Amino acid sequence: MAEKTVEELKKELALAKKEISHLKEKYDSDIVDMQKEIKYLKEQLMAQQGMLNNAITYATKLESDFKGLKKEIDSGNFESIH
Repeated sequence: MAEKTVEELKKELALAKKEISHLKEKYDSDIVDMQKEIKYLKEQLMAQQGMLNNAITYATKLESDFKGLKKEIDSGNFESIH
């Protein structure tokens, strides 16, 4: 009876080791997938940051141009486009 119990324990141990191995493989796979997703999201954020920087630069230039146009109009040096 004791030998049967030992055999059962050995089988349970083998099953547990197999399950641990399977879980480790799944964990490793999940980590790789998460790293890919993080890399993609980082690239997207960097692209959006670049677009925002361009928009701010353009808005700043427009503001400067409008201020210059207002000064021309206010000073009477404005030349009509017509």
